[in-house]
Amino acid sequence: MHTRERVTALVVGVLVSLAAGTVYCYGVYSPQLMAHLGLTASDSATIGLATNLGSGCGGLPGGFVIDHFGPQKAIILAAGGIFGGYLLVYYFYSHVIATVLGICVAMAAVGFGSITSYFSCLKAAQANFPRHRGAAGALPVSAYGLSATVFSAIATLWFDNDTGGLLKFFACFCGAITLIGSAFVHVYLDQEDEDTLGQPSAATTTSHPNEAGTYWALDSAPVSETSTLADQEQQAPKKHSHNPIEVVKRRLTNKLYLTHFLTVSLAAGIGQMYIYSVGYIVQAQAWYDDDATDVHKIQALQVSIISISSFLGRVIAGFASDQLHKRHYSRLWMSVLMCGTLASGQLVTYTNVADEYWLSVGSALTGVSYGLAFGTYPAVIADQFGTRTFSITWGLTCVGPFITLVILNKYFGWIYDAHAVDGICRLGNACYQPVFGVSFALCFVMLAVVGYVIWWRRPKTNLN
Repeated sequence: MHTRERVTALVVGVLVSLAAGTVYCYGVYSPQLMAHLGLTASDSATIGLATNLGSGCGGLPGGFVIDHFGPQKAIILAAGGIFGGYLLVYYFYSHVIATVLGICVAMAAVGFGSITSYFSCLKAAQANFPRHRGAAGALPVSAYGLSATVFSAIATLWFDNDTGGLLKFFACFCGAITLIGSAFVHVYLDQEDEDTLGQPSAATTTSHPNEAGTYWALDSAPVSETSTLADQEQQAPKKHSHNPIEVVKRRLTNKLYLTHFLTVSLAAGIGQMYIYSVGYIVQAQAWYDDDATDVHKIQALQVSIISISSFLGRVIAGFASDQLHKRHYSRLWMSVLMCGTLASGQLVTYTNVADEYWLSVGSALTGVSYGLAFGTYPAVIADQFGTRTFSITWGLTCVGPFITLVILNKYFGWIYDAHAVDGICRLGNACYQPVFGVSFALCFVMLAVVGYVIWWRRPKTNLN
């Protein structure tokens, strides 16, 4: 039932997610925008934080709208945010109005519109294909990550040295695609889906979290042959209120959820710091050799590398985590791979003085790990806590990276400005190196958290 409508919703959702991902193009035009308006790297970092405030913290109220009013109305609201936000930034640019507050408000609106439309498509994909959550969710997730590649290529081909035209294009084209897509992205449920929509997987319904797994941290545990009917009934999932405030309270008092929250906060926060700062990393390395003629093209190239790598990471994570789940292994083994890849990317960026090849390697590793995070955890959250309140839960999860980004991005801007002369730093990786030393150390914190969760959910051997 509803197969054609579900496939249509998924395909259109991919297009809407692609249009929504332009927030990751900030690194393509941010240095030119700042230079045109006479603003600094610290100002750029502040605007990046505002963008993430809209796309990170805005995901929680956006989740409320999606779960309460449905994806269609949420996407209509999102289209207004994308169109209005980019149009306002274009106005400031074309009239040379150097207002950090005004640009922050506009970019926060863009961030809110982007994340709300993306979450709507992700919610529809997860709910319409409950037996293939990882694979179905990987499509809008991957399109969202691939967006920066598509639009940075467009920026290079048709808007080279035309930042104003690029901003106007983002406003009109992305706003229109999102608005049109709202007519097709719906959740279509059969009776069986209605009965199971709000239920988490077996992994989270057991009454003893330490027993919720079998060999190598399984996502579900078989019922023992000696279990009584009363024991099984005690393990049945409880009925909970879907009130948004109650949902948030339950999540914030759930130890398992908090470990996921911490891991996503660190992984996504580090990735977003790199994405929003890569334009200045390129500038620092180009000016190190006093050859800044192709800065704009190198910036676009790095954004494309991050975007393609993120796309690949999301696709790999979505399908691989489904295969792990079907074979009764935890999806979290993908997070172990994510931590190792992200640590490698931070180390390369830390040690690379001004080599474009290694700059690209660092961007690729960071992009893949960022994609692995967002390709793995939506399905983990849906499995653990069900899809009925998925948008609220995932929106709350995406608030965490904002905290990490605030700290790292401001630290980046402070160090960069301290080494800059007339807004230009010519010291290569010395312009930002301490930031990536911190992010490298945080990768091992993540690895410890993920390892603890896998150990915590391992089977308990009965020695009696």
